[in-house]
Amino acid sequence: GNIASHIVKDLLGSEKKYAVRGTVRGTVRDPTNARKTAFLKALPGAAERLELVALDLLKSGPEGFEAAVAGCTYVLHTASPYPLSSPKTEDELVRPAVEGTLSVLRACAATPSVKRVVVTSSCAAIAYGHRGPIGAEKYNEDTWSEDANMGLDEAYMKSKTMAEKAAWAFMKEEKRGFALTAVNPAGVFGPSVSPNPGTSLEIIEGILTRKIPMIPSVSIGVVDVRDVALTHVKAMTCPEAAGKRIVNSGEELTFADIAETLRDAFGPMGYSPTSLYMPYALVWIGSFFSTDVMLLWRTWGRPFNVDGSNVTKILGIEYRDARQALIESAHALVDHGIVAKTEGYVPASSKAKPEAAGAAAGAEAEKKQD
Repeated sequence: GNIASHIVKDLLGSEKKYAVRGTVRGTVRDPTNARKTAFLKALPGAAERLELVALDLLKSGPEGFEAAVAGCTYVLHTASPYPLSSPKTEDELVRPAVEGTLSVLRACAATPSVKRVVVTSSCAAIAYGHRGPIGAEKYNEDTWSEDANMGLDEAYMKSKTMAEKAAWAFMKEEKRGFALTAVNPAGVFGPSVSPNPGTSLEIIEGILTRKIPMIPSVSIGVVDVRDVALTHVKAMTCPEAAGKRIVNSGEELTFADIAETLRDAFGPMGYSPTSLYMPYALVWIGSFFSTDVMLLWRTWGRPFNVDGSNVTKILGIEYRDARQALIESAHALVDHGIVAKTEGYVPASSKAKPEAAGAAAGAEAEKKQD
């Protein structure tokens, strides 16, 4: 995934020169397939310090998980099923999420070298299932999503909630003494290391290409994937992060804000992002027939009031600009061929500030004189 790829990049680029063992699902990205893993193996430091092994959250037995974490000091578990649409049953998402998390923790409990486990949870485990009046919500690390209230439309939220609850319940009984930290990101956007930027960027693709034909009155928290990756890396070793949940949620933006940002940045390049706004009546009627529309109806007009300030207070990370993360997401989609290039498309790499380009040219001239 995109978060995991950025984590690998950060670990390999760290001054601490971490040796990294990454697990990949063999059916999706065979570690022996050079074409599918080339983007990871091309990272600086990968040739010397990156090892890739195949592991399946549900199909691999205990010995597979124990082999994957053998000799590791820190384990970062980022994998979890993410739906392209609402599943037919909750179990399609809940069981893999819970069992995958517990399999990792059991393996770590059996591995004396492991000191800290960092699990990628989500704001889905914090801000959903609450049925209070609109505007009354304010959530933080002390808040849990109300999984008992969740319908099939919120199956993903339920899977993240139950997986994280299972992790903390496991740690209460764990006797060996390693620590757990949960990272809870909101909507993750930004540049992509992987040629497959991930399902979280479907919102950007949908608005940029008008596959999402109308803009709903829905708000999300936006966080740059690089901030999420850095949160994981710092949480590995920060003493204050042990035993804590850490929310990653920067600026709250509406879908209308997202569309406006994309129009301003990509309209001059020949793109025509969605501009039609969705009427509430359409959502209300559709909620009776579609679980996907039901989720829109549940979140319609509700602010995304999730406090992500502990990232700064505990780890010292200052959030990157949310709208810039959206713009870089769109560039990633175009640059990787997921969204077609227009004749007027200008890559992000071509938008260097004139003074920066001038400084580079000056440095090159000095080098030639030497």
